[in-house]
Amino acid sequence: MPTSPPDGPGTPGFPPQQPRNGPGSAALVIGSIGSFVAFIPLLSWIACILGILAIAFGLIGYQSARKGLATNKTSALGGAALGGIALALAVIMVFAAASFAGNMADRAEKATERRDAAPYTVPPVPEEASEPLDNELVDDAPVRFGETQNYAGGVRLTVAQPDEFAPDERISGVHAGDRAIRIRMTIVNNSDEPLDLTALPHLEDANGKDVDPLFGTRAGNRPFDGVLAPGARATAQYPYVLPPRTAKELRVEVAASLGYEDGTWTGPVG
Repeated sequence: MPTSPPDGPGTPGFPPQQPRNGPGSAALVIGSIGSFVAFIPLLSWIACILGILAIAFGLIGYQSARKGLATNKTSALGGAALGGIALALAVIMVFAAASFAGNMADRAEKATERRDAAPYTVPPVPEEASEPLDNELVDDAPVRFGETQNYAGGVRLTVAQPDEFAPDERISGVHAGDRAIRIRMTIVNNSDEPLDLTALPHLEDANGKDVDPLFGTRAGNRPFDGVLAPGARATAQYPYVLPPRTAKELRVEVAASLGYEDGTWTGPVG
């Protein structure tokens, strides 16, 4: 029975098959890169992709090694393991970054809420001390009859205590049972400018009821008139009628001249 001759040196044979170590080697390289990139917060998403690829290539390389098609079984398993580590680290870093961003957003929101809830107050502007004008009183507090009110420009105004007199019933505005008083005023012009004598007192009682003036020379009305020169003095007298129910305490408001601040005098009839 004929048999096949044995292969000799001159007989061509089949070349040996090369091992398929590519997937295992790729898994090891990609897994190593993914594990490194996973620690960089902004590149964690890339580590996720590299980790998945390393696991896939590692499994392919492991299967090839089991079938005898590859000789780098250890590299394939190591690459798959590194891919898993890279994937896990990437996931952890992503969640950590998300948590950090959430905490920062919460802090910013709470800070905004506290700022909005706090009432805004305008810091007070310090008032500059200013000197009164020439037509303003140095002290505008009410004074008693007989005292003097001083203006910043040098004008001085004094209202004497009212004195009572017996009114002539022939005077217009006087009725039976009424009393009459005189308000005497003195103005001293210590300023450098002439002063128009336009002062006219307003009189009311302690209940806020106006007291009517009397007019005419028969009632003793001698008002201010003309212009008061610097350094000069002027006096005037104004009569008023007091009905029976007028309060005993009186209040006089008057200014030294037109445009000047009103001074206030209070007190009883003398």
